[in-house]
This record gives sequence, structure tokens and C-alpha cells, in this order.
Amino acid sequence: MAGTPRRIPKWILISIFSTQEGSERVNSFSYAWSGTAIAPTLGQLNTMAQNFWTAVGALYTTMLCGNVNVDHVEARWLDPAGPPLVGNYTIPQPHPGTSPGNATPANAAAVISWRTGLAGRAFRGRTYLPGIGESSQVNSTVNSSYITAATALANGIAAFTNGGGIVGVNMVVASFVKQLLNLVLSAVIDNAIDSQRKRLIGRGR
Repeated sequence: MAGTPRRIPKWILISIFSTQEGSERVNSFSYAWSGTAIAPTLGQLNTMAQNFWTAVGALYTTMLCGNVNVDHVEARWLDPAGPPLVGNYTIPQPHPGTSPGNATPANAAAVISWRTGLAGRAFRGRTYLPGIGESSQVNSTVNSSYITAATALANGIAAFTNGGGIVGVNMVVASFVKQLLNLVLSAVIDNAIDSQRKRLIGRGR
């Protein structure tokens, strides 16, 4: 995620912020507000950020090497009808990854592809996972243990609803061009190590 995201009705963007070798890493996940209230309050967004980390934090941390430190979680309300509220949860520090061994180069990433059942770029999302350990690498691929862990993480992210009720959410793929939030139905993870060049040291997030 670079800069301030644009806005779609009922859109909530939850982001995990980490640091690797002095550079920021951000993974963002889109959710649609399904609660019975008109909009969440700032306090509810703060709680949502904490609830999200409670739900997926252990799974996320196991994907990262020790040279990646997870810093905080944001829950950002991006409905155009009101102010863009930003909730925050600061993770107790330090919070390094727990995967053994050294990390592969900073641009190396495994990819989760989010599917909605519809074809086209507007209906698919991608998450680039940072901090792959050398112990999880086999040539230019990740091993089966890494895929198992990434699948568990993807399932946890997709299943997050913040408890439903007045503050409920559902995971979506967001398309600003089409002004749509499409419900995520599945995730696909292959073993190829991809590259996200903006994560190279000194080149941004």
C-alpha cells in the first residue's frame, strides 16, 4: 500500500506494519463493513485492529524471520460519506518473527492470491508475504511446510469477521475503479518465490 488509499462505501482496510533492515513492510487486507451500525467509531476501529492481531498474529509471526519485527496494526475506515477514521493497535515490543534461520533478500516474497469467483484484475487480490527464511527456501521455491503455514494464515485472514454483530466485517477484494467490494471465496498459494521490488532496501515499503 503506497500513500493514502482512495475510498469505497463500507470499505475497511486493515494493515500490518513491520520493519525489515530499516525499511517498512506493509500488508493490507480489505474488508466490507457488515455491522448493523451506520459506521464504526474510532474506539471500535482500535478494538478491531487488536482483534485482528489476536486472530492472525501468531500465524503471521511464524511466517517471518527474526530480522523482521512486527510493529502495529491499523484499521482504516474508508467510506466516502464520512471522515477517514484510523484505528490502531500497537503490538507489544519487540515482536520479531519466529521462523528459524536468516532471511532471503528483502524483495523475495511468497504470494497469496485472493479469489472472488469472478474473472479479471478487479476481482482478484494479492498479498506479498515478506521475511522468507532460508530454511523455508528450496532453490527458487518455498517448501511444503511454508505452504502449510501460509495456507493457515490465509484461512485465518479470510475467516476474520470481528465477531459479527454491530461491528462485523467480511473479507473482500476492493476495486476503486469499479467502486466494488467483492467477497473473498478462496485463496491460492503456489510455491514460487516472487519479487516485490519496492521492498528492496531503500526503495520504500
